[in-house]
Amino acid sequence: MSIADMCWSLALNRFIILTDYDVFVLNDKTMSLEKWDIRTRKKGHWHSITCSLEHLYLTAYKWGTNAYQFNIRPSSFVFNRKWTSPTTCVKDESIDHFIHNNNNNQIAMILQNRINNNKHFQLRSDQTLKCIWSIELKQCQMTVHRNRFCSIRENEWLIIDSNQSHLLYISRDGIFKQIINYNFNQPPRRAFQNKSNFLLVTTNHSVNLHQLL
Repeated sequence: MSIADMCWSLALNRFIILTDYDVFVLNDKTMSLEKWDIRTRKKGHWHSITCSLEHLYLTAYKWGTNAYQFNIRPSSFVFNRKWTSPTTCVKDESIDHFIHNNNNNQIAMILQNRINNNKHFQLRSDQTLKCIWSIELKQCQMTVHRNRFCSIRENEWLIIDSNQSHLLYISRDGIFKQIINYNFNQPPRRAFQNKSNFLLVTTNHSVNLHQLL
């Protein structure tokens, strides 16, 4: 079993772990995994996962990505709606990674295009997926590594460019602010901000803690 993605659910107070075809809920007290059924008409090859206070969101692994919304219940996920291309993206694009922001009920995502190899970072409504703003990531190249990102401070964004060991700093209104060189022996893979003013960055071999100024 390989882990495709994972997220934290405030509603369940649990980590939700996504594999290629299944969803598991982690009990951190017993460190046991419980498989929860995801009922859709067609079993998906899952790619990304995120959740709000009320909903779980999944994307399937394909060009012209499908996205799914489920209601979170105490012991199950109940299918609510499905979005398809072109609402999610055009047929030659895919959603590389997405994150729900509970502060403003919006979803941020990175789209990649297989025709021109371009990538875009977008902020969208979590109810309609209507685009609020979009910025082209000219600094990011198409690679085998997905471009992860996280929300920092007051709804600002930090995008991981593992290929060039960069952190891309994006403002809350979609303005590119800064390229940060990340020179800590290994390229960054993921980043998280905890409730305090600290940023956690993971590499292939280490976990690094940085204070946000």
